[in-house]
Amino acid sequence: MPKKIVLFTALFCAFSVFYSCSNSSGPSVTRAKVIATHASPNAPAVNLVVDNDVVGGSTPTRLTFTQSVRVEVEPGTRRVRIRLDNVSPPVDLIDIPSVTFSDGGNFSFFVIDTLRGTSNLKTLLITDNLAAPPSGQAGVRFLHLSPDAPAVDIVTFTGTPALPQNVQVLSNGANRTFNTNVTAAQSAFVNVPANTQLGVRLAGTTGSLIGVFPMPGGGSAVAAGRLYTLCVMGLARADAPQGQGLVLVTIPNN
Repeated sequence: MPKKIVLFTALFCAFSVFYSCSNSSGPSVTRAKVIATHASPNAPAVNLVVDNDVVGGSTPTRLTFTQSVRVEVEPGTRRVRIRLDNVSPPVDLIDIPSVTFSDGGNFSFFVIDTLRGTSNLKTLLITDNLAAPPSGQAGVRFLHLSPDAPAVDIVTFTGTPALPQNVQVLSNGANRTFNTNVTAAQSAFVNVPANTQLGVRLAGTTGSLIGVFPMPGGGSAVAAGRLYTLCVMGLARADAPQGQGLVLVTIPNN
């Protein structure tokens, strides 16, 4: 090959390498994944706003009580708002100026407590570790999100809610009260065998259960390899308005 052609080829390759490096966008980032859940029994339907973007865009996702939405956000410090949009102008019920989402992280975000003016609504943000449970097991955790319900125990059992058998209180599920914050132990998933049923009863009592956690797709038994957040939501008082009473909600995390 002539020397001029060899020289030209070498210069072209060097230029190509330089160009691709100089036009690199820098280290790659992975969007954070967030599950946002409306857990305030008497708050109306709301929108989730991240920075200035309403989740759902031109057709906003309006969350009603017990509903969840999955969203991906750019990592870093974001402004998060909970917005009531059926008034003009829209009202931000909650405005958190700086929430930090890690690169590629997984998070659960809850709107909790009750709406009295705009003073009592609160939020919970949990950093999730979604490591897969061991073979043949599922991972579960519990959040007490009912502002007026008494302490409860989360139990595994066989049989029926009216006549439960082989009842065992879930580790970190004993005497649980309203979660206005969440400890590291409470945010962790506890492994249980597949096909286990989980229910709720008043703390320290025996006998029948208050209820059983439903599972996605029907039934009440956990599936191998899955992660679940079990929640008690709503108002426990007898005169709770329709649609605001106590309810058991299961959120699949994977």
